[in-house]
Amino acid sequence: QGVSSAASDVYKRQGQVGPTKLVYVNAERVPCNAGAGRTTCYQVRDSQSQPWQLWYGDITGFNFQPGIRYRLRVVEIKDPNPPADTSGLRWVLDAVVEQEIVRR
Repeated sequence: QGVSSAASDVYKRQGQVGPTKLVYVNAERVPCNAGAGRTTCYQVRDSQSQPWQLWYGDITGFNFQPGIRYRLRVVEIKDPNPPADTSGLRWVLDAVVEQEIVRR
């Protein structure tokens, strides 16, 4: 059983509720180009059989630790005023469903 995130509770109280989805987050962030310059991105996928995709945004309430692969339940929220060069979607952590230490 995952641990519910205080961040998702705050967004629910503010009336910002979106669909929840389960995502896998890889154990390392990777360099990427995000609009205004270079940064590091999460590698995410919806199922273990899919290739990793880059997630350019943050995951509100998520405390990423390198070397751990995660399965998260996130709330997908449409940003009413998205920054330029972004998808307009934000993810807010609802629960950490699984975490697994990855051997290097």
